[in-house]
Amino acid sequence: MSEAEWLTSRRVGFLAGAIDRIVTHDKLNEEGFSTVQLGVWKDLTGAAPDLFATRLYLLSSDGDIDVREGYDAGACFVDALSSGQEEAARAAWDADMVEASFPGTHGFGG
Repeated sequence: MSEAEWLTSRRVGFLAGAIDRIVTHDKLNEEGFSTVQLGVWKDLTGAAPDLFATRLYLLSSDGDIDVREGYDAGACFVDALSSGQEEAARAAWDADMVEASFPGTHGFGG
């Protein structure tokens, strides 16, 4: 995916929710949390972490519904993976990460 595709509201929210859910378990302070979050973003997407941080801040400040729904879906994705619910994880991934760019594909693992 291109950087512009990664920076859509829904994808920013999805990855923020997934990353937050994983990193929260580490009980980091705010600075450490931000550093890890931005590092994971860069590693997963190859996109500039400062653009992600700015986009997430602006979307969240504006109450963007797509970023909120994406965030919730990302958190659900991690919860499903963590509890071994592969089909639920696949559905969350496909709905928020694949279908928007590649309609009709099966995305995550398929």
